[in-house]
Amino acid sequence: MRPVPLWLVVALCVIMAPVIGVIDFQASEVQPAVLLLLAGSAVISWLAPKYAWLVALLLGLSIVETHFVALAIGKTPPSETALPTLLALIPAGIGALIGAAARAVSPRAAASSK
Repeated sequence: MRPVPLWLVVALCVIMAPVIGVIDFQASEVQPAVLLLLAGSAVISWLAPKYAWLVALLLGLSIVETHFVALAIGKTPPSETALPTLLALIPAGIGALIGAAARAVSPRAAASSK
């Protein structure tokens, strides 16, 4: 299996980040956004484990970015401060770690690297 280029990893994160941010912004509970952060970062990190740290950072900050965009266009975010939204880095980091670890131990990936 050929390595996934950096531009594709960034493009996938740029596509997924607003989706996660909007879902978090409109939802009354955090579970849907956390699930998307875990699953999205795991899948993208499985594709490119070398860039798992970047995936965790880009997707983890997607909720913070959405709150800043909302303030810029005059919408009122659910929380008064963006500081608690930094907690989204935790599920994004866990998902990226799971995806990269799953790729490292998968027999198909090990066979293609030989």
